[in-house]
Amino acid sequence: MPPTDLSKPHVISLKQIAAWDLEDLNAPFQIKASVPALQRGLVWSPQQVELLWDSILRGFPIGCLVVTSKLEEQERGTKTGITHHLLDGQQRCNAITLGYHDPFDGSGTKVRGNASESILWLDLAPDGIPNSEAESRQIPNSSTREFLTRVTTLAHPWGYQPDDSAGRLAASEARDAVEWEYYGKEAPKHRPLSRDLLPWRSNAPVPLSWLTRFLTDDSGEPTPKLEFWNQVKERLEQEAKIRRWPTLALEALARGTNSPSLETIHAALLRVERTRVVIIEAPPDLLAQSQQERAVADEGRAEISSIEHLFSRLNRLGKPLDGEELAYSLIKAYWPEVANLIDAVATRRLPASHLVSLAIRTALTDPGSTKLARGITIPRLRAIAKALPPSEGEEPSVSYQQRMKIESFIGNGTSGFNRLANACAQVDEWLTYDPENALTGLPPVLVASFARSSSDIFLFLLHLADRLRENECGKNPAWKELLPGLATIYHWFSKPGEQAAIADLLLESISGEISPESVRRGMALTIAGNRVILPQAPEKVQEFILIPDDEQLPHWKWWSSLIESFPQEDKTTRETDWKPFLQRTVWSKELLLYAQRDYLHRRFPSYDPSRRDLWENHNRPWDFDHLHASAYFYNAKSGAYADFCRQWGNCIGNLRAWPFEDNRSDEKRTAKEKLGGRPQQMRDSLIWSETEIDAFSHGDNARLNEHAARSLAIAIRQRYLAIYQDWYESVGIKSIVLPELLAWHSPA
Repeated sequence: MPPTDLSKPHVISLKQIAAWDLEDLNAPFQIKASVPALQRGLVWSPQQVELLWDSILRGFPIGCLVVTSKLEEQERGTKTGITHHLLDGQQRCNAITLGYHDPFDGSGTKVRGNASESILWLDLAPDGIPNSEAESRQIPNSSTREFLTRVTTLAHPWGYQPDDSAGRLAASEARDAVEWEYYGKEAPKHRPLSRDLLPWRSNAPVPLSWLTRFLTDDSGEPTPKLEFWNQVKERLEQEAKIRRWPTLALEALARGTNSPSLETIHAALLRVERTRVVIIEAPPDLLAQSQQERAVADEGRAEISSIEHLFSRLNRLGKPLDGEELAYSLIKAYWPEVANLIDAVATRRLPASHLVSLAIRTALTDPGSTKLARGITIPRLRAIAKALPPSEGEEPSVSYQQRMKIESFIGNGTSGFNRLANACAQVDEWLTYDPENALTGLPPVLVASFARSSSDIFLFLLHLADRLRENECGKNPAWKELLPGLATIYHWFSKPGEQAAIADLLLESISGEISPESVRRGMALTIAGNRVILPQAPEKVQEFILIPDDEQLPHWKWWSSLIESFPQEDKTTRETDWKPFLQRTVWSKELLLYAQRDYLHRRFPSYDPSRRDLWENHNRPWDFDHLHASAYFYNAKSGAYADFCRQWGNCIGNLRAWPFEDNRSDEKRTAKEKLGGRPQQMRDSLIWSETEIDAFSHGDNARLNEHAARSLAIAIRQRYLAIYQDWYESVGIKSIVLPELLAWHSPA
């Protein structure tokens, strides 16, 4: 083969890059690139986006992009005119496109195939507006930024810290952002969208796209400076009819477009228009079959293809992929037809990379098997994905048989029937809370947590749903009565390292007859086999957790008072049976979320647990608020009952899941100040009387006064018991763990 003839690099403008997704920009280029199926999704943080645009505005150069001619087998989008695939630089392109994407135009345009809930802003007055009635803020002295670019997202519609860390804002600042925008208007019942708020701690924010789009006219000619600012002003005035935040930028413009800050910004925007990025095109023969691939005949040792090598090496310095993400990228490299199917099924359920791992194991678990398929290695997965059909007269290889099983379960894009989608839908119906049809179900966040952290048990349910698909037996109401209890008892109470064995026992229980009764027999075996920490009856829990009524109250502690202070024989039982149970319930925030399932359903209807890029690192839309505020016991050392109060402070009986923006956790508001006279908020907080509110509202007195300390502890204990009892009774735990049932279902 002659030496590869490397193509001459291409040079492209930022606007032309953005036009790959935003076709209304009318900025054609000879290359139109999309992301190949093997590429990963949006993973850049707001900090990276903000600092990249600060660099662009300052004229710093941007790293090159790497493309290759369109790979037909890797094309997964619906856009027309695609000529190339982007191998390196996806996140830079995403960030660049965000600077031209106008989320206010109502078009619903997607950025790299994702509906963009994020907005990139530029502050026209980063050092404040002189003599303004509004509070002026400045770029922190510790920041290296010269321009105040800010990102707001679905998870953080109020934005992030305006420093180099771009950390999350305090709850009080998020609340201030909402109150400022809705001043004089009714506050929203649900979390505002990113376009409803301004990035908090900014002076005159404008969506950057309103600036970049007005720099040139429709013919590509530069817009005169005065006309440019007039167009920005008109756009702000239009939006100011329905929102408050445009008034800040209008005030900055009203002081004259010749101000030093606006002159600096206009000059920076002209640099944006002049900025060019180099595109390097990888020749097609670089992606041809390698000598290693041609040389290896062993179907169990399929070698890495050139495209996988190239992708891996180009992305080695990017954000690292975990094992499941790496496996998913491999699947998309060799099996691109499944990518769209997996992404569609994963939406509002699980990250696609985790779902595909579960799907492959489900597909490879044979009906009648007594053990679930275990995870497979990357080399083995590669061999399966690359397996070819047998020649005429030959037996199919093991890898090809497994490939057919996987395609049969996941689908291959040509069949209208998708067993994976149907199995997931059936598991959703069994497990997920619905105010009309499934009052005892789990909120989506718990279903997702169960699927991620208790994968073997979730895998059993996928297998069960798939086995029941043919005869509609999955619609039997008895499944919906049994399976939320099965999911939660194993998710929360399995002993360490036992879940794979538990799943195998459950699978064995349906190797013949498949019925709720046969699954109950399998559950009985797992409990009798000491693989599960036994959930205690609520009345026994109440008897066990005793609060002393004498001088021992200041010295009460969970373990020393309830476990260690007893004679050895009693202590051993308490250590074995009760301590693990209390560890899994007293501080279990997931148990609290189950109790608040109706509130979560109403208050956070758009929460999508599959969007790990949005919700990781505390980016869930709620926080955990202390009814008896943490300021009264955390690091509060004075008072005879201070340590006693700390023992109870973080118990779920003192917590509620509450919107992040409504949780002023830095304040010392009492429960009465938060909830008094608000019956709906009381119910949403699992508080049922004003008397109960009073018990949570002793403030500093709880540390100083015996009566107040005891009253608070009793209230927290009773609320914890009510939360636990709601789960225990709602999902039918009593029918699962009754001793006589265990004896009946277990072998003699």
